[in-house]
Amino acid sequence: MLEITADTVRVEYNVALLEKGTADALLADYLALLVAGVSAWDMPLPRLPVAPRPGDAPATRPARTAAGGRPRTATARLVADAWSAVLGTAVTDVHDDFFHLGGHSVQALRMLARLEAEHDCELSIQAFFADPTVAGLATELDRKRPRRTAWR
Repeated sequence: MLEITADTVRVEYNVALLEKGTADALLADYLALLVAGVSAWDMPLPRLPVAPRPGDAPATRPARTAAGGRPRTATARLVADAWSAVLGTAVTDVHDDFFHLGGHSVQALRMLARLEAEHDCELSIQAFFADPTVAGLATELDRKRPRRTAWR
């Protein structure tokens, strides 16, 4: 939850889903977006520049597994295609973090909506925030997608 008053900006979040540093970074990104919006008031919101701020720490990567790298399963390739369309970049590692690669919450919602529409299932934004990687989302999609047999 984001609360804005005349003299404060406060964010409330679920500590099971986000670390304090992530919540702080999201709040800083929001404030940077506000500054960009005021500077370019006539530019559509999706076109406002959101770039890393000076002094940002380099992104940390999740622990690697032997299966890291390019998408290997059909589901991982489907997720990687949606991810690439939203971020405008090819997926080079299924364990890269969506948000560390420059993705933001609106893009995440677009990607989830696209996958839900294409695969007739409902994906949880909480599950995506818990593991914002192609591998994590592919696992969630496999879990949620209706199973079909050859005779159907």
